[in-house]
Amino acid sequence: MSHVLKINNLSKAYGKIKALDNLNLTIEKGNIYGLLGPNGSGKTTTLAIILSILKADSGSFEWFDGKYGNNPRIHIGAILETPNFYPYKSGVDNLKIIAEIKGVKGFDYDKVMKMVNLEHRKDSKFRTYSLGMKQRLAIAATMIGDPEVVIFDEPTNGLDPQGIAEVRSILKRVAESGRTVLMASHILDEVEKICSHVAIIKKGKLLATGLVGELLSDDYLIEINSLDQDKLSKLAGDFDFIKKIEKQKDFYIWTIDNSVPAEQISRLMYEKGIILNHFLIRKQKLEEEFLKIVKQ
Repeated sequence: MSHVLKINNLSKAYGKIKALDNLNLTIEKGNIYGLLGPNGSGKTTTLAIILSILKADSGSFEWFDGKYGNNPRIHIGAILETPNFYPYKSGVDNLKIIAEIKGVKGFDYDKVMKMVNLEHRKDSKFRTYSLGMKQRLAIAATMIGDPEVVIFDEPTNGLDPQGIAEVRSILKRVAESGRTVLMASHILDEVEKICSHVAIIKKGKLLATGLVGELLSDDYLIEINSLDQDKLSKLAGDFDFIKKIEKQKDFYIWTIDNSVPAEQISRLMYEKGIILNHFLIRKQKLEEEFLKIVKQ
């Protein structure tokens, strides 16, 4: 698989604050890549450097294995932070201005407006758009010129649940069109639902990277409790398949080896004479894995 982007030992400091600290990352073609980290972790700085908006203090990056020489930007669409459009012009007219700036001719505006669910409002002035519609128009703007890579910085920030769901669906359609997607976000649930790959950074350092499924443990969690908590707690120590036990206010959380089916556990409790008053099975979530990693 060909590389879309290689980042080598990127570092950037603002005075005594290190925004990036020898960051290394490789993005391969066709992936939906999530750059995940807390606010202030260096995500936007990374995007600004690879888009040549900021200059790194040291390190390097290369787009498309160098096949486009010194002008790879025409093959990249990007939104950084808040998108800006002319409020008194329509959605489609704003896109035409962007196309003129990029030197793009004969672009199918109806097709891209349909992709972002704005075909019915393409002639409405931008100032009449809701926040979600503005964000969707910004996604449409990244598609001008049919770029190979599209980059989004916190694309669901500030949106209501319906707006988040719409943007999530659109980003998946963008990826299905054959483009590579790079998305920076601090919203763990969105990265898990949208992205195929994830890179977790903290204070400018890469902590983990790989397939979302690889970073998620195959183990699962059980919330469990009984009226006889002492007996339940003592019994838990006898089972090798319980990898971890956490005490919550109203129940225990057991981390269970994925080779043991949950129904076997409930049957064992019954056989041992423990009557459960709480038993809930749930998968390990990216949020829990993320919190484990960033605490390191």
